[in-house]
Amino acid sequence: VAPRRGSVGSTRLVPNGARTTVRLDIEHLRIYTRGAELEVAIGHQIVLEDVRNRLSVASEADAELWSENMNVCQIVQDALAKHNTSVDKLGLSVYVEMRAPEWLGSGPHITSPVIPLAEAVALRKRLLHARAQSWELLRAAWVDLLQGGKHGRTLEESEARADDVRRGFLDQQLQHAVADAERALEQQDRVSTRMEQKRQQKQQKQQKQQQQEQEQKSEPG
Repeated sequence: VAPRRGSVGSTRLVPNGARTTVRLDIEHLRIYTRGAELEVAIGHQIVLEDVRNRLSVASEADAELWSENMNVCQIVQDALAKHNTSVDKLGLSVYVEMRAPEWLGSGPHITSPVIPLAEAVALRKRLLHARAQSWELLRAAWVDLLQGGKHGRTLEESEARADDVRRGFLDQQLQHAVADAERALEQQDRVSTRMEQKRQQKQQKQQKQQQQEQEQKSEPG
């Protein structure tokens, strides 16, 4: 089902067999409800759309909102209370999901286990800071995440996963750099060839003019 998009984030109905969940994606957080019948899920979407709108308005008024996890939690709680519901009633779950295109390319996602909202907001802040600083900091944070949750990996497996994705990105970057260099050399060759052709044409023209002048001089007056 197509998402409802706002100035910040979007909500979406996600069918899953006979039941439908509602998903809110906002500022690298994914918040989703427990599955319900479609009519109930539509009501849940109205609630999460109100959450999205309140967070959007608050973030426009306060650039530091997403650095203050308790403020975010209060806004969410107030929105739920307005609709006479709660985290437990909706079965809300939250996790962090983001990309790091400057270190890993646009494909891979860095995803946390499901955690409480306050922890998710704090984790989001740490990951954004690490992503902005260096690959080493982001790698350390990602390795920690890979070891968490129901399907957590070992430390060795987590490090191998992070390094494999990073290596794949670097290999791709190298391939692009080589391809760019080859295109640049081909372009340089084409320019050199055209310049040589023009030089030869000019030389031939000069030789022809000189020959014509000599022939004119040798003609009897």
